[in-house]
Amino acid sequence: MPAKAPEIDALEVRCGTPLRLSAQRGRAVLVTFGLTSCDGACPKTLAKLHALLEALGPDAARVRAFFVSVDPERDTPERFKAFLDGYDPRIEGLYVEPAGLTQVLDAYKAIAIKRPRALRRPGEPAPRVAFAHSASLWLVDPRGDLRARYSVTATAEELAADVKRLLAER
Repeated sequence: MPAKAPEIDALEVRCGTPLRLSAQRGRAVLVTFGLTSCDGACPKTLAKLHALLEALGPDAARVRAFFVSVDPERDTPERFKAFLDGYDPRIEGLYVEPAGLTQVLDAYKAIAIKRPRALRRPGEPAPRVAFAHSASLWLVDPRGDLRARYSVTATAEELAADVKRLLAER
């Protein structure tokens, strides 16, 4: 029997309103974790979410896609919102207060390890910061149950097929 998805209390950065994951009942939800300064997995994950939503066609209206920042110190709601302007507007950024982020990451068994980079850019006063972080996608069903965790290798087509099956369940 599936377990309830761990709660996320956050701010939706595009619209500036509070969000509780448990209030999303009736919709399938995809959750991923990342940061705006990521130049690797995060842009690919956001592109995959866009492709997934496109593949769902009209069913995309029954799905929420959330990108949760693991770097709330630098990813202020304003910076996060500006970053998301370059991506599908159906993907919402979630800003979790620093005090609650560790609990959310632990509940999803996600990692976000902050470490300084060894090299500095010319004129940069301090080492840049890098994150090692989970690049997975979590799928929550319309009843609020955590149904799957997908690795970075899952394709948009595979995800869309699973979401469509999930939405067809009664």
